[in-house]
Amino acid sequence: MNTVKKYGFAAGIAGLLLLLPLSVDAAGPRGGAVTPDFQVSTTCFEGIAPGGSSVNFRIQVTNLGGVPMEVRVWDPLLALDVTLLLPAGTGFAACPEGVSSGGCLVFEVPLFEAEASSVYHEVVVTGRGQVPDGTPFVLERRADSVCPNTPGPGLGGSATRGPGFWKSHPDFTAHLWSAHGVGPLSFGWRWLDNTAELLGLFWANPTWETTGGRRSALCKARVCASTQAAAALLSNRLGNGAPLPRPWEDVMAVLNGFDVSAINALAAEMEAHNESGEGVAILDREGYPVEPADPQGSFEAASPAAVDCVIYLPPPAPPPPFPWKRP
Repeated sequence: MNTVKKYGFAAGIAGLLLLLPLSVDAAGPRGGAVTPDFQVSTTCFEGIAPGGSSVNFRIQVTNLGGVPMEVRVWDPLLALDVTLLLPAGTGFAACPEGVSSGGCLVFEVPLFEAEASSVYHEVVVTGRGQVPDGTPFVLERRADSVCPNTPGPGLGGSATRGPGFWKSHPDFTAHLWSAHGVGPLSFGWRWLDNTAELLGLFWANPTWETTGGRRSALCKARVCASTQAAAALLSNRLGNGAPLPRPWEDVMAVLNGFDVSAINALAAEMEAHNESGEGVAILDREGYPVEPADPQGSFEAASPAAVDCVIYLPPPAPPPPFPWKRP
């Protein structure tokens, strides 16, 4: 399934309610059979939409039987979840001229900015009711469709962002951490448990520990490479994020090793990767907004001590005086 950016829901549901009759005939059309049945279909009627424009879907639910029913039309991708009365049908599968009428409901839903080569969705419709003898029924129908499109300016390709972006947008960084499986995060040599520690990595001084001690060459290389690798992983979890240049297991193996040259080479590789997609607009899988930069809030929330290489322990307390010594 291709990922798209979700916008507001504009389907004109209220207008559909006005089209429904106040009473329905449970006996079925022309006194015929009363077997419950309905059909659902969905089509893309936009053609090839340019990237960044709306992609429009038409969903049609038609009651084919002679029994009225309550239908729930559910499509999480289109943010559509509505329950309506569907009167007894006419026995025909097509709505007249594509509009709601009698036993037929039509939803026209423009919701997206197209981003990838196509937009796929599936709608699920559940019908509930009773036949004339009082026997309840539950039916479920599904339909899917694809809208092809072409990427627009700033939307084609894979997006990346460097450490500067992630450390200055703590809210969006925290969203990816929790909602898209970034954390908890292991670099092999260090484990980060929360976003405060991740922000601490981005804000950490590459030369000095928080205790004031100078980092060794190995420590400095690990911090710098981990910073670039974390930015690459965050970018990867975007809706249109770039694939990692190498498996994360390989990244951890290099960082956990003692070859400073190999770690520095990894840092350079990740930095080049993070710069490769900076001109591509980022898209979140859930449409989560990118708030304005907040470097001050990020700095205050950060825990850079999480990436100190030498874990500081306070000196032990002096031993108690011997019993025979007087204070």
